[in-house]
Amino acid sequence: MALSIGEVYRIDDITRESFLLEAGKIGLGKNMAQNRIDKMVSLFESALLQSASELQSQDFTDAEDIAGEIWLQGKTRTQRLRK
Repeated sequence: MALSIGEVYRIDDITRESFLLEAGKIGLGKNMAQNRIDKMVSLFESALLQSASELQSQDFTDAEDIAGEIWLQGKTRTQRLRK
């Protein structure tokens, strides 16, 4: 099953404008959408680190390595979502 954001299907092509277009389609105001995007971007790293820590404490030994890989990809993608 495919999912698009602002008519964009490829995750590497999704931008801030993609989210704003999609938000408009569902009736979410531009300012509210921008605030939510900014919050999501600003919390990404801390949420990822917290998740990895919790998994590590449950003996999921590869959690930190996986989080590192996600961070490398996510850092590039979240840069496209910044103002």
